[in-house]
Amino acid sequence: MLTDARGRRSAGTRTAITLVLVALGACGCLRAAAQEETVPMAVDAVVEINPTDVLESNFHGVGVQCSSYPEYDVADDDWQKAFRRMEFMRLSFTRVMLSASWYCRGFDDNGDPLYDWNTDLMQRLYRLLDWCEENGALVMLGEWGRPHGENLDVPTDDPRWARIVADCVEHMLEEKKYSCIEYYNLINEPHWFVRDKEEWRRAIANLYKEFSARNLTDTITIAVPDANEEWTLWSLEDAGLREAAGVYDEHWYIQSADIANGSIEDRTRRQVEAIRLKDPGKPYVLGEMGVHDDWDRVRDAQYHVYDFWYGVSMADAAAQMIRAGSAGFIAWYLDDSMHGVHWGLIHRTPRYARRKIWGFWSILGAEHGMPEDEHIRPWFYPWSLLTRYFHRGSQTIQAPGTGVAGLRVAAARTPSDDKFHLSFLVVNNADSPRSVRVLLSDPGSDPTTLSRYDYFDTDNDNRVDSWPDVVDDEGNDIFPEPTEIIDNPDLAAGITVHLPSKGVVVLTTMERGSPITIAPPPS
Repeated sequence: MLTDARGRRSAGTRTAITLVLVALGACGCLRAAAQEETVPMAVDAVVEINPTDVLESNFHGVGVQCSSYPEYDVADDDWQKAFRRMEFMRLSFTRVMLSASWYCRGFDDNGDPLYDWNTDLMQRLYRLLDWCEENGALVMLGEWGRPHGENLDVPTDDPRWARIVADCVEHMLEEKKYSCIEYYNLINEPHWFVRDKEEWRRAIANLYKEFSARNLTDTITIAVPDANEEWTLWSLEDAGLREAAGVYDEHWYIQSADIANGSIEDRTRRQVEAIRLKDPGKPYVLGEMGVHDDWDRVRDAQYHVYDFWYGVSMADAAAQMIRAGSAGFIAWYLDDSMHGVHWGLIHRTPRYARRKIWGFWSILGAEHGMPEDEHIRPWFYPWSLLTRYFHRGSQTIQAPGTGVAGLRVAAARTPSDDKFHLSFLVVNNADSPRSVRVLLSDPGSDPTTLSRYDYFDTDNDNRVDSWPDVVDDEGNDIFPEPTEIIDNPDLAAGITVHLPSKGVVVLTTMERGSPITIAPPPS
């Protein structure tokens, strides 16, 4: 094997029938061996994937919620640092929220809205949307809730609010020329912040009527309901809401125990099947998702984002949702500095102390005496790989179950001209070592290269074995790199992946490999 400057090993071309990947030591590095060189290891499961068995052909991508730093002044170098990290993620699906008060100043004597499209808050929003436009990210844009304030106080179901929103959308499309915005989410979590379903239904009807009258629905459609499971099922029973809906969007904060036992996959599959039955052709996504364990409601903080295991749980939830046919899901959220808490006694604390804690980092840490908070946290490692390799334009593939508790495989293919790149996600959400052989039923004969990434913490230091340092000596980010490069893998014979502990493995041809031919199924 060859070793690069950072000590990572890369495999040469293999001609063996079976390629076996064996974990070596606490560093998580691997040894690749041909069948004639060593005895193949025993495996706990064999997963044979038919690459033509597409689950979701319109996959929106694995995403992350973003915000335009409405509550804090952020210097240009911090914006650029956040953008560099988003570029590494190749972020292709995001949810971005605003408030009408950012651009609407009330009404004139004739009752017409008064707009200022160049406020400081709108300028920040444009900066984020400009990045999304330039980088091809699909945006679900929306408002947190009805306009309420001294100069602008409008009921949820007031047609004037629908007019204000439609004017904003036209401004985004016609003046700003954004093509990245595909969905509009009128109200965040109406099951909490509206509660009255009939009032919410009238608000959606008003918006759909306004969009239709302006011929906007061919460009931007409405996300329904942006609420919980029960509201989605209720929406599916209403003909008017089905007509208005362009995407079914839920929020879900999940207990890690429910992720580990596999119930997330069953629940997601039920929702996908309900939508396909009642409103076929509409995608099902999660506009917000996260792990709910030990959530601090007062601070709206999930302190486990600092912990290695949070990345395993989130990756396992992602694997289950991919396997069940979800069209995409968005993690809450990118950066702690993007949101603050607005309720209760928390207002008496210093402003930076009011930041919500759910993100991959806090970009304003250094400015507030906490420079380590700007460092990337462990769960960025698996989630950034999913945003890179299970992204917008991918097609998720059916992957059989392993029959082993906590061991799951998800797969996707990405069109490249008349061929396809392949990506695999393997999760071990149990404390015992696991091995699984993944093979394709008919991979063709095109040579390719797989990059393998490992997310393990075998020495229990709460750092990623293959990514122990997230900054270099000069404070620059160190991004995840492949643990192993596998040339010419025999995908028909299979790749055996050993997971020495609770952790995640991502395999992809997209980093250094060539796309392969996938023959269509016989007619």
